[in-house]
Amino acid sequence: MKSKISEIQNGHNIKICKSMKPEDRLIAFVNHSRLVMQIYQAGVDFRVRSKNSFKQRGLYRKDHES
Repeated sequence: MKSKISEIQNGHNIKICKSMKPEDRLIAFVNHSRLVMQIYQAGVDFRVRSKNSFKQRGLYRKDHES
């Protein structure tokens, strides 16, 4: 179920995208991709740190690795 605000914002975003030049859309896409990769890398880094922390405390069990 979508909220009224979400529907309005989505319509607004579509209008903005249609008014952008192809070069501007490409730049927006590249920026979005960079941000998504930064968020993904932060998650990877967190999992590695957590795993190492558990190993140091003797709490890590290899059979629970995913």
